[in-house]
Amino acid sequence: MIRAVILTRNEAGFIAGCIQSIHSVTDDVLVLDSGSTDDTAKIAAGLGATVETIDWLGFAGTRNLALDHCRDAKWTLFVDADERISPCLAREIRDAAGTASDDLDGFLIPRRNVICGRIMRAGGWWPDYQLRLLRPEQCRYREDRQVHEVARCQGIVLALNSPMIHLNYRTWREFLQKQLAFARLASTASLRPRRRAYLGAPVRTIWRHFVSEQGFRDGFHGLIASALLGVAELYRVQLARRHKA
Repeated sequence: MIRAVILTRNEAGFIAGCIQSIHSVTDDVLVLDSGSTDDTAKIAAGLGATVETIDWLGFAGTRNLALDHCRDAKWTLFVDADERISPCLAREIRDAAGTASDDLDGFLIPRRNVICGRIMRAGGWWPDYQLRLLRPEQCRYREDRQVHEVARCQGIVLALNSPMIHLNYRTWREFLQKQLAFARLASTASLRPRRRAYLGAPVRTIWRHFVSEQGFRDGFHGLIASALLGVAELYRVQLARRHKA
């Protein structure tokens, strides 16, 4: 009934814990690997997952490809390699999928993000709802979104209560590198910003995460995370102006 899908590339350090946590939901685990050069595929296969090698089509395009691989399943559960399914969430997922009405096509799952060893409480990092349990024939991801892909479902979407654990960033260096990578992708889809955006855009980003979304509740971690997101936003503005010149 439920097929779990993990999109991977060089996730040998995370994949075993991910699959082991998924087994409390389903034994039907599909790993779509886009060219790992480490032991990701070997570890996944050893834990009973079906492993297929694919070309990377971008975040949204690859998730749509995954949905195409799940047409014979009633539900698709997307889990990233650095995410973990708790026993409470596993029970809630099984109950939700087993009792859902025909007009219900998806469930949002709240994520608890762990950044540099701290479970984040605010700043947009919690509850961080993600549409991860969905009917493969009723939902598609918008391929015009280069990052932070969004799925559209034909029917009703509800939210679950139990959180998924996201072992997000281990170091601030890793955090910044990932945000800069997201900024590069986002810059290609951005309109050419005005010059004043060099100051306004990063300031608004910092204010939103640290003040409006109460990142201050996470103290030093909330401050650094908000500041680095502001740096990434400045980088996006610079690239967008360069691309659109």
